[in-house]
Amino acid sequence: MKKPLSILVHSLLIILCCQHLAAISNPAFAQAPGEYEGDLNFTSQTDIDNYTDEDQYTAIVGDVTISGDDIVSFDKLKKIEIIYGHLRIITNNNLKSIRGFDKLKNLYGDLIIDQNTLLTDIKAFNHAISMTGALQITNNPVLSECSVAMICTIIGPAPASRVMAPTISGNATGCNTRAEIRVGCTTLPVTLIAFKASREEQSVLLEWATSSEVNSSSFEIERSFAGKDWNNIGSVDAAGEQRGHHSYAFRDPFPVKGSNLYRLKMIDADGTYAWSRIREVKMSDEALSETFIYPNPSTGRLSIQTPQPANISFAQISNLRGDPVKKMDGNAILHIDLKDLPAGIYTLKIYMADGSAMSRKFLRQ
Repeated sequence: MKKPLSILVHSLLIILCCQHLAAISNPAFAQAPGEYEGDLNFTSQTDIDNYTDEDQYTAIVGDVTISGDDIVSFDKLKKIEIIYGHLRIITNNNLKSIRGFDKLKNLYGDLIIDQNTLLTDIKAFNHAISMTGALQITNNPVLSECSVAMICTIIGPAPASRVMAPTISGNATGCNTRAEIRVGCTTLPVTLIAFKASREEQSVLLEWATSSEVNSSSFEIERSFAGKDWNNIGSVDAAGEQRGHHSYAFRDPFPVKGSNLYRLKMIDADGTYAWSRIREVKMSDEALSETFIYPNPSTGRLSIQTPQPANISFAQISNLRGDPVKKMDGNAILHIDLKDLPAGIYTLKIYMADGSAMSRKFLRQ
């Protein structure tokens, strides 16, 4: 005997309902292995640390938002390879590095990096990542290096075609405009291995070194007082073709009182260029301008006279080749025993607690 049509329809509805309930109660039934369906919102480091190994999905079908005052590490998110939504890294006041997304391959939403007060490192994105949404890097005041592989693909010298223009603003120099990032993405044949700035008397000495140069043209020295407007204060010819270590130096004879910011503009023979990292020298400390060493020449003992001796962190003596030969801290700073040094000309470098430094030359008889 045939069942009535109404009974068959009722039975089919029961089966479909049971399958739907099974999908809700059993995530493995509802989603592919390694795939998490839903948004992930991390508001503290504890939230991230509690994201245990068995929860570490490789694909997130939803948005990932990271926003918390105490968040400092994304290490527990290192297995994520695909995000089918937006990735927001916003308002993290203690976050310095975005390390943790090193395996991310595909992002099918927007990437927003906004209002991260201490963020300086986004090298987790220094690999190929396919992205279809918009890019926003804004209001990260100390983020100066954005020329990583993923970002360069979007807005570098040969940017990928995009529907929406990236939003870049409110970051430190080097990552404050699309033009600055584009310059940083240009590969130059100069490998800069050192760049430092130090106070010597009432001037500032800039020293840098390269490990190799191919077809390099020159180094322009730029100075700024607030990090916004930069002025060219001099130029040094580059070696052009150089394999191995090569050193350079430039002296700024007229620094201003207060903060002096310096950077190098490294120029290639074809006109392409890139900037170095920024170095700062402060000229406002009264202790620097009123610090003396005596007697000079010295026969075996050198003293430092300064109105603020407690502000000295340590001191170091170097020979004419620049090799350190003696280091002093504590009570030994103000009265230095030179008996173990042979006769010659030396440089005494005094390092202050605020990170500034000054140099004085003396003769050991």
